[in-house]
Order: sequence, then structure tokens, then C-alpha cells
Amino acid sequence: MNLYPKSCIDVFVTVLEDDGGVLAAAITATGLALSDAQIGLYDNITGASVSIHGDEVLIDPTLAELSSHQGEEGQGNITVGYLNSSEQVVCLVSQGVLNPQQFNKALDLAVNQCGVLVPAVQECQIETYQKKVDKEPQP
Repeated sequence: MNLYPKSCIDVFVTVLEDDGGVLAAAITATGLALSDAQIGLYDNITGASVSIHGDEVLIDPTLAELSSHQGEEGQGNITVGYLNSSEQVVCLVSQGVLNPQQFNKALDLAVNQCGVLVPAVQECQIETYQKKVDKEPQP
């Protein structure tokens, strides 16, 4: 907050194609874009989505998988934005009807999936940094 007083940083994401999990992908892409723009961040943010259909659990479901069970009882979707190092859920979108046990199971799976994505996000950041360093003129 002290680096950008009285400022607002807007990020716009253009979705060209949606095959499911678009919000989770947009959350992760936004975190990478802010990092690439050298905006000071507390942590890397990653997004993941989980869908539950009765006893069936889908991590990062496709649009076809989501629409095939739409309207059924005991069906719901959770999308999470997670800061891994500080272990904080900073975004939570829940759709559908889930009982408390299903909700907790979906939330735990989404948080775990976000943790799985962190090394890939860090690798992207390292590659981008290396490209910037290689382009800088050497003294």
C-alpha cells in the first residue's frame, strides 16, 4: 500500500475461449501479469476449481463436465484464489448446493491444487526474469 498511495491498479483479462476453469486460470494469469509488471506482491496467487457431483469429485473440470451435471442435487463448484506462502484464501466463489462436508472437501482439494501449481508459476517467473536480464545491455 505504501508503494502505490492513492492508486488503483486495474487488471483486465480477455477470455478468448472458455472450456471450464476460466476464473481459476484468470486468477493465476493476473498474479503472473502483476509480477511481470514488477508490481510488489506479498505472495504468488494461484487459482483452482473443484466440482462435486454426489460422490464424484473433479479437479479443474471442463465445461462439458460442468454442464453434464448442472441442476442435479448435491452438485456444486468452488473456485479458489490462494496465497501459498501465507496460507490465505483470498478469493472464494461457490456455485450450486453443497452440504458442509462436501464444501470442506472441495475447499481442501482446491487449496491443495493451488499448492501444486506454485512451482509452475515460479518457473514462469524465473524464465521471464532471465529473458529480461538477457536483454539488458552489459556494462
